[in-house]
Amino acid sequence: MPESCVDTYALEGVPLAADDPKMKAIQVYVVYEIRGVKLELGKH
Repeated sequence: MPESCVDTYALEGVPLAADDPKMKAIQVYVVYEIRGVKLELGKH
């Protein structure tokens, strides 16, 4: 999920590899931010 957002909305730069530490940091941040939120199909 984060990689598509980064690829789609990045104004400059190079796409991150799935195993890049920066990608892992983004994934951890997203998981932290949505903790306790019920995910609904098609909205997240």
